[in-house]
Amino acid sequence: MAKLPDEFALGTNPVPTPGRGESIARVDIDNAALAQAKIGNVLVDIGDRLQKEYDVTNANDIYNNGFSAEFRDLYQKYYTLQGKNAVEQMPVFLKQMQGVKDKYRNNLDNETQKKLFDGMTRHRVEYEMDGITRFADQQGKIWQKTTKDASVQNYVNMASSTSFDDMGEKKFTQAIEGIHLVIDDYTRAAGLAPEVRNAEVRHWTSVAASGRVQRWALQSDADALKAADWYKNNQPLFDAEQRYQIEHNLKPLVQKAVMQGAYTGWKERNKNYFATAVQSATGADPDTLAATGSLIQESGTAQGQRAISNIVAQTRKQTITPELIAEAIYGQESSSGAANTSKPNSHGVL
Repeated sequence: MAKLPDEFALGTNPVPTPGRGESIARVDIDNAALAQAKIGNVLVDIGDRLQKEYDVTNANDIYNNGFSAEFRDLYQKYYTLQGKNAVEQMPVFLKQMQGVKDKYRNNLDNETQKKLFDGMTRHRVEYEMDGITRFADQQGKIWQKTTKDASVQNYVNMASSTSFDDMGEKKFTQAIEGIHLVIDDYTRAAGLAPEVRNAEVRHWTSVAASGRVQRWALQSDADALKAADWYKNNQPLFDAEQRYQIEHNLKPLVQKAVMQGAYTGWKERNKNYFATAVQSATGADPDTLAATGSLIQESGTAQGQRAISNIVAQTRKQTITPELIAEAIYGQESSSGAANTSKPNSHGVL
């Protein structure tokens, strides 16, 4: 006897088995859901990609067409500053540079764009800020040096104008001390070695002392002789270069002063003889001493002509100017008597 399936047993409800059509429908539904999910994912991906492209484009646009030009104008403006202005304005410009970056960053649409903008600007902002800091440091050193040089020059001018009396010596010493103080402050602030400080002090002290000697040597014959004596007594103040220049310039001035001083004394010692010589050669009265040279020339006497020839020869030998020829008669011999031929005392020409 045939056996029925269990599902037809008494007391049970048979479960129908799905047919082919039913299975196909279910597969179609699953595929549709899957397709819809894929489409949704694609749309999301497209949206994300478009957003990323927009974020990158907008960040680049803000950087290149907004921030970059304004930022460049700012630091180029700073680099036109010099010395003290560059030092004082550095913090102001650094703050303004950071402000330019923040202004454009805060106007971006979202955090993604801000992060992109930060990446674009970070290196440039740091680089330019470092450049400004280095530039300010360089200009600070230049400012310190120019200030030092100006201060030292003021003391040099003060020292050069001092006379060779006691008051002048006191002022000269004060000026040299001022030079030392200025250089001490400068080299300490700049962190320079003691050797640099000592070289600066020697140089500027020599310049000040040289200026004093050369200024007064040109004032008068008496001042030239004082300047020569002071130079000889204070040679440690002068460096080799300054000594050479001073001796080169001072020598002819001292020679002139010595000759003029000696000749003036010679003239005074021979005044009485001169009156006799002129009177003997021309018959002129001693009161005509002011016209000595022309007076003898006009006399036409042989004695007068010999006297003129001797005067010219002596003046050339002693490098006395032709203008002194007439006065040089004080030292000549004539038939009326012998001149005082004692030699002038040497001042010690350089």
